[in-house]
Amino acid sequence: MFSRLSYLLPLYVLLLSNCAQNDVVVPGLDDPKPREVPISFEGSYVNSATHNTNNLCAHHKTMGVWAWCNGMWNNNTPILNNHIITYNENSSAWTYSPTLLWNKGGHYTFFAYAPHKHQSDASVSIDSQTKMLQINNVALHGHNLQNTPSNYMKDSFKDTPDVDWMIDRNGHYAQDAESMNIAFTMQHILAKLNISIQACDKLMASSCISAITADSIIVSALPAQGNFSQKLTDTPALSSPNDDTTEEWTTHSPHLNIKATNPGNITKEPTYLIESLLFPHATSTESTITIYYTFHYSDGEKEECRYRMPLNEAFPRFIPGHSYTITYTIYPDQITYLTNILEW
Repeated sequence: MFSRLSYLLPLYVLLLSNCAQNDVVVPGLDDPKPREVPISFEGSYVNSATHNTNNLCAHHKTMGVWAWCNGMWNNNTPILNNHIITYNENSSAWTYSPTLLWNKGGHYTFFAYAPHKHQSDASVSIDSQTKMLQINNVALHGHNLQNTPSNYMKDSFKDTPDVDWMIDRNGHYAQDAESMNIAFTMQHILAKLNISIQACDKLMASSCISAITADSIIVSALPAQGNFSQKLTDTPALSSPNDDTTEEWTTHSPHLNIKATNPGNITKEPTYLIESLLFPHATSTESTITIYYTFHYSDGEKEECRYRMPLNEAFPRFIPGHSYTITYTIYPDQITYLTNILEW
C-alpha cells in the first residue's frame, strides 16, 4: 500500500504543476491590464425620411462632437466639448486627437453637427440638460450650384460660400460599448430651392423658332442671416401640423438675391438654373421670382420676354430639411409651373 502511494505521488504533483501553467486568462476580467479600446467615429451619414443615405464626407470634412460619460465623470462635464473630428482622405477615416478610450461600464451620449464651427463665423453651443443645439450668426450668400445649367441636381454645397448646416437630432447612445464605432446620422437644417425650366412640345416643334434661351433668373428679398434653436428630434414633417409650425429659425436682413446669370438653352426636358440654400421661413410678400428669356427666330430676329411671380404663390413657407422645386414650362402665350416638395 505504501509503495503504491509513493509511486503515484510524483504523478499527482506533476499534474498540479501543468494545470497551474495552463490557467485560462479572460481578457478584461482576469487580465491585470485590460485591452484598451479607442472611441472611434466612422461611417457617418446624411439621411432623409425617404431613407436615401450617403456618406457625410461627400458633404463635409469636419464635424463638432460633444460626449458625456455617466459613471466616470460628472454628467454635466463633457468628455468631448465641441471637439473637432476631421475626415482623413488618405485613410478614409474620421480622426481626432487626443484619442479617448472606452470606459468599461460607462454610459455614453454623443451629439454632433457638421461642419465644425471653425469653418464659418457662426457660434455653436449645446444645452447640457436638453442636449438641444443652438447655432447663431448663420449667413447665406446666395450661392447657386446651377450657375452652369444642367439637367440634374448637384446637391453638395462643399467648397461653396454657403454652409449646408447639418445636425444629428437624436444623438448616439452607447453602453459598455468597447470596440464600437460611433456613426452619426446627420439631417439638413436649412431648406433648398431648385428652379428648372422647359419648353412645351409645340414650341420645340415650331419651324420658325431656332432656339429659346433662359437669359437669367432672379429670386429676390430672401433672408440673409439667421439663428437656429433646435426644438425637434427629427426633421419637421409636412404632414404634421405641430412640426410645420414649430419655429427653429429666426431670420433677418431680407436682402439676399439668388441669381442665375449664365444663359442656357431651353429644351423639352427640364434644365436646372437655380439650386440654392434658403433659410426656413414664412415667405415674404416682397420675395419674387423673375425669369428673363428669349425666343430666337429662324429669320434672325429675337423676342426678349420677362415673367415675374410672387415666391409665396408657389411656397408660402420653407421648413428645415426639405427640397423645394419649381418647374416652369414655356408656351407660346404663357408660362405655367408645377411644384414639388421632398424631404432632403
